[in-house]
Amino acid sequence: MANAAQTHTPIPAEWRSTVAGILREGSRDAIITTLQSNLDWSATFPEAWDFERFNALASALIAETVLGRHITTMDDPGEVWAFWFTFEARQLYAKINLLPDGKIIIIYSSHIPRKGKESL
Repeated sequence: MANAAQTHTPIPAEWRSTVAGILREGSRDAIITTLQSNLDWSATFPEAWDFERFNALASALIAETVLGRHITTMDDPGEVWAFWFTFEARQLYAKINLLPDGKIIIIYSSHIPRKGKESL
């Protein structure tokens, strides 16, 4: 298995800024969340609101040091990145797609690590 750090690269600033802006606005017209992502989030944080998840994701993305993994195997069009974020002092895995129009995102994942805390 390749060193996990080798697969983690800086996420492009424009992608991070655009996605963080959409998350901060919190519009349900611009944020699509998969059923699995919603179920995982509610199982881990049953008292948390969606806006808290969106803010935690946005906070991770505005950090210039955030690293991620570019995902090229999704069926949906767009640019997808996986990265770590934290909420209530827990490390969580996220995978988000910025659709080609640059105005809508799909949150595929926002859950506790399933493959260890080092591999995206």
